[in-house]
Amino acid sequence: MFFLLKFACRLLDLGCPVAFISQMGIHLADGQIISRVAIRNLSIDDSEAINRVAANLAPFE
Repeated sequence: MFFLLKFACRLLDLGCPVAFISQMGIHLADGQIISRVAIRNLSIDDSEAINRVAANLAPFE
């Protein structure tokens, strides 16, 4: 689950509406879920991939 926490922190830093983390993945404030399988396929150090994910999410308002 540590990789979910690291990924959620990166998304929060980019202004994404992270609500909570569960065994399913990262839950966003608008009801979307980023599955843990999808997150595992991304490298936490791949800033470009994380920026692409963040760009598709609604920002905090």
